[in-house]
Amino acid sequence: MELLEWARKRKAWVVEDDYDGEFQYGTHRIPALCSLPNSERVLYVGTFSKTLHPGLRLGFMVLPHALTAAFASARALADRHAPGDSQDVLARFITEGHLLRHLRRMRELYPKRQQALIDAVTEATGGAVRLARSEQGMHLVHELPPGRADAPTSGRALAAGVMLAPLSRYAIESRRRGWLFGYAGYDVAALRDAAARIGPLLAAATGRPPAG
Repeated sequence: MELLEWARKRKAWVVEDDYDGEFQYGTHRIPALCSLPNSERVLYVGTFSKTLHPGLRLGFMVLPHALTAAFASARALADRHAPGDSQDVLARFITEGHLLRHLRRMRELYPKRQQALIDAVTEATGGAVRLARSEQGMHLVHELPPGRADAPTSGRALAAGVMLAPLSRYAIESRRRGWLFGYAGYDVAALRDAAARIGPLLAAATGRPPAG
């Protein structure tokens, strides 16, 4: 609310990328800024890459009414080849309620897959790696102590048939190291299989021997 008031007083614009806003699993979800009162200075941007499929290549903006004409003109000048058929089908998919039902199903399914991943990694590493739960998103993160490298283990995991993204790939200057674990697009059997393949690698990389 303070940010919205600041934008109102300064006549500034807030560009809101509500990343993972559709996938919040806790009882107290964080609302988007554009849904709050006095949000006329907010430009909300997003895509359907996570909610439906990245192959759609469709994004969107929710704009104050005063800006819609200007942005529509800019859009027409920037790209005259928008995928009209895809937009039409997606618009009907939304207005007929299918997108909302899909998101509700995924918000029920993804926390179960997240827990399955947590349990599988804990078991496969003998307790050496315990992933922390998250109340939003489609990935979990495990960070290594300072001074440890994450890329070598990712390379060994890839050789074992599992893509384990190192945190170092996502930063230029940050010294944080660890791995990103995706779970949303995989069933429980696939998650368990992947954890079993890389469990010994993770345990060795953390420098903590498996328990018991």
